[in-house]
Amino acid sequence: GREGETGRQDVFVIGATNRPDLLDSSLLRPGRFDRLLYLGNTTDAGSRRAILQAATRKFPFGEDVDLSDVVSRL
Repeated sequence: GREGETGRQDVFVIGATNRPDLLDSSLLRPGRFDRLLYLGNTTDAGSRRAILQAATRKFPFGEDVDLSDVVSRL
């Protein structure tokens, strides 16, 4: 497995940047950050939450995951 991998398959990692053009291509390979989601140039948390909710609707998040909290950290 990969270095530091714990064998868990239920980990969802979100990274945020305002310069996606500067990301190293090795980060964007499958199994790493393999999906990009553009939230736009908005400061409206409601819009960002709606976009994130639509993009992750098929992910089985735990009951303790609050997308509003996630958006506030982006």
